[in-house]
Amino acid sequence: MFLTAKIHVVSGMVIGALAVMAAKQMCKQRKTSKRSPVPASPPQA
Repeated sequence: MFLTAKIHVVSGMVIGALAVMAAKQMCKQRKTSKRSPVPASPPQA
């Protein structure tokens, strides 16, 4: 029981870290591609 909970917490942290890294990468790409005349649409929540 405790072991499975620990695995869930660790996997959740890994997924969260990957999501943060992906978001940072997207922000970098969006900043570099700002030269294009097409305005970036706001992210839909």
